[in-house]
Amino acid sequence: MIPSTADIDAARRLIDALDMYRLLFDAMVEAGMDVARYEAVSACLADIRSAKEVIFAQVASESVDFVLAHTSLMTGLWNSRLAAQRGDAATLLDAHSSSLRLEHDEAIDRLRLACQRVLKGRRMPDAPRPSPSPENGA
Repeated sequence: MIPSTADIDAARRLIDALDMYRLLFDAMVEAGMDVARYEAVSACLADIRSAKEVIFAQVASESVDFVLAHTSLMTGLWNSRLAAQRGDAATLLDAHSSSLRLEHDEAIDRLRLACQRVLKGRRMPDAPRPSPSPENGA
């Protein structure tokens, strides 16, 4: 399958946005969840959303994984920051930070790889269709 010009452009934009997102996200975490850096990450997420809309059918699964990983990690990071501000002895993220971060990084990598497949004209096979319901006489 030869990808369309729009698909190629969207895949390239999505790869660029993911690369920028990773840099900005890491900088935000290193800066202790700095709000200005969080806003830059949010702007980058808007670029990711815009690019993936064009090729969503080709990157749907990886896109959902990325959103879930981002949300889980951000929730943990913000909860940890709030706990530290309240002076709580143990933050919620301590026990899970490395596994959440690994899932997040792997989700970025999988979405990036899906974009590269789009550029090469490769699609993941369609998911199998569910069996018909017995109620429908099948």
